[in-house]
Amino acid sequence: MGRESEGYRESRESLRPLRERTSRFPRKFGLFAGRNRAETIRHYYERFLSLSLKRNISLLHSDTTSEIEKKGEEHFDKGVLKDMRAIYIRVRYGEEACGEDRVREFAGLLKRLAQGSRAK
Repeated sequence: MGRESEGYRESRESLRPLRERTSRFPRKFGLFAGRNRAETIRHYYERFLSLSLKRNISLLHSDTTSEIEKKGEEHFDKGVLKDMRAIYIRVRYGEEACGEDRVREFAGLLKRLAQGSRAK
């Protein structure tokens, strides 16, 4: 399903299942050595999906980012979810060049979710 009315068309991608992830230990020169910034954002989004599963949010392979955001609203801060999705879409679909500041912002948003901020 696409979101053409929002100016892009979401496509399904396959993130590695949790059990197939590589080691959690840092690579030769840091955790994100060899990754570009867009891949880092996608890595953080994968961590968000893992956090969602740990909070017993039912995610399907066919869920779009919009559907995932709606499902997460009961468990997480709505504003943070909206900001994370906006960044992810702009970076994922090439609407924005991903700088180090954007990676830090996304990581900070994920950290806020992980610390347990909930919707009001």
